[in-house]
Amino acid sequence: MWPRPDAPGGNVDPCMGTLRLGVLAPDGQIVWLDTLPGAKADFRPGYTDYRLNGSGWKISVRIAPTMEGHGLVCRVEFDQDIRLAWQYGGIWWVASEANANKVEVASNTARITEPNLPDGLVMAGWDEEGQGSVLTAPIAIQIRLPVPPGRGAGLGETVT
Repeated sequence: MWPRPDAPGGNVDPCMGTLRLGVLAPDGQIVWLDTLPGAKADFRPGYTDYRLNGSGWKISVRIAPTMEGHGLVCRVEFDQDIRLAWQYGGIWWVASEANANKVEVASNTARITEPNLPDGLVMAGWDEEGQGSVLTAPIAIQIRLPVPPGRGAGLGETVT
């Protein structure tokens, strides 16, 4: 998939990114779902469902691979109107290299590339209006988009 001479050596750990989901608290701070206790997961052939109870709300997240491609689709649903925040990014061939992810945002799509990852391209998209913002995060350069109030959102990611 990637034409690098060190590919057959087995000493690489390509990463196609990390998706992080959160909710916007009344004070405007993001509460990341991975910091909350009590998540339950059901692993099924072809998808995984996660359920989590927050401060007066419930969320369900379904993640599934895309058909005929290297990607995923993520559906997020709440039991009430709540603001979802998410960020995605951090692609690399070897984490210890001097990685320099580049993020280009157009409308509701982000294109993430990494020079050290030949042919490495991640396209992240969202089904809500709003411009994403690029930020430097602990895991390389990422895209963040707070979604307007609603009961859910769809996110998609494709790796080429």
